[in-house]
Amino acid sequence: MKRERWIDAPAEIDLGAVVHGPLVLAAGSGVAVGLRCVFAHQTGLHLPLVVLATGVHAEAAGRQTGQPAAPPGYRPSDPPGWSHLQVSGEVNGRVGEMEPFSASRSSSLDRYTEQAEYWIGELPGDGVLRLTVGWPRIGLDPATTTLQLGPPDQIATGAITLLRP
Repeated sequence: MKRERWIDAPAEIDLGAVVHGPLVLAAGSGVAVGLRCVFAHQTGLHLPLVVLATGVHAEAAGRQTGQPAAPPGYRPSDPPGWSHLQVSGEVNGRVGEMEPFSASRSSSLDRYTEQAEYWIGELPGDGVLRLTVGWPRIGLDPATTTLQLGPPDQIATGAITLLRP
């Protein structure tokens, strides 16, 4: 399988069509990742994800993303040991690591929330999307979910164009 790297934002200005979701993609003790929905556009798939961590997992997520909640003894000069939610997608036999094109985070000692938006720049010819998510450094092992988005020739037919040239 060819490895890709999907980091682009949608090129088209349309609202897309909801073709799947919501769904919990992975959950462990104190940390979970959810898919709000899958929007199909004429040129690809838009995937808004949510990460929620509580307790020690929240503290670890804050430290891993460089957003410490200033726990006792924390010094800004301490090395942060960066990491983040790992997301990959498989579509049409191609696997790609995904980076968010938009993200926001909120962190405290007992709660970490991240909302991030991902983009895959193609539509699945067989209607199948596989997503793998994980964040081992905060206690969430990778998990793979296979989504059936619908008949391939109809996936993006409901996409609503926001502006017409």
